[in-house]
Amino acid sequence: MGRLGELYHRVISSVRYHGEKWGVVPARYPKRLLVKQVDPAGIWFEVDNLTEANRARYLDDERDFLLDVLHELTDTDTFYDIGACIGVFSLHAARRARRVVAFEPDPSFRAHLQTNIRINRFDNLNVLPYAVSDQPGDVTLFTEGTAGRSPSLGDATFAGQIQVEARALDDLVARGELPAPDVIKMDIEGAECLALRGAHAILKDRSPRAIFLELHPQYLERFGSSQEEVLGWLADAGYRVRRREQRDVQWHYVFERCWVGG
Repeated sequence: MGRLGELYHRVISSVRYHGEKWGVVPARYPKRLLVKQVDPAGIWFEVDNLTEANRARYLDDERDFLLDVLHELTDTDTFYDIGACIGVFSLHAARRARRVVAFEPDPSFRAHLQTNIRINRFDNLNVLPYAVSDQPGDVTLFTEGTAGRSPSLGDATFAGQIQVEARALDDLVARGELPAPDVIKMDIEGAECLALRGAHAILKDRSPRAIFLELHPQYLERFGSSQEEVLGWLADAGYRVRRREQRDVQWHYVFERCWVGG
């Protein structure tokens, strides 16, 4: 799609979005959307509300980041999507990778992701209900459901909260429950510091080829960490920054392996 086509699509999507929001256009849910922005064959999403529809239509406002992930993947890769939401990254990746493992601890998002897997008929995409952290146990997940903001382990301003199970990636791989990843995408609202602590052995010994990370500096502080600390961990594990780009108050980082730790 050229720039003019992208602009046209964006304008039409915006008109539809605000028309539903203001009640000018009738909103009928659930409904299915066929999204073709980055995959000509299209990915189906079943959506139950305006927020979900917007996530699907706009690819969570992360089209370029998604394209970077898809260009990295090969048909022999195992891809981890940590913070999968309704599956924008997971579903597209399932067309490229040998296996996709999606982590989504919020049951409402997870149910919708599983529906989207079914209607797209993917058999290489598995969903796990865990919050990825540095140690196992029950943790509090703050959530507003699929019509609200992305769930968070650290933002107590959310209207609701639930208990979910946390697991560390090192433990899942060491126990043979999962194959080691070739490529990782992580977007978990500040808890990336916990997830990376719990993936020390994977990063040093199994060395995923690339890591696509959305860093949330303002949320990292709630976990006693910082952007500088996270960047230092990844440098020590043998990764260098291939690309970085600021998105509002978040940063999109692409890390590539530069040596294999022993």
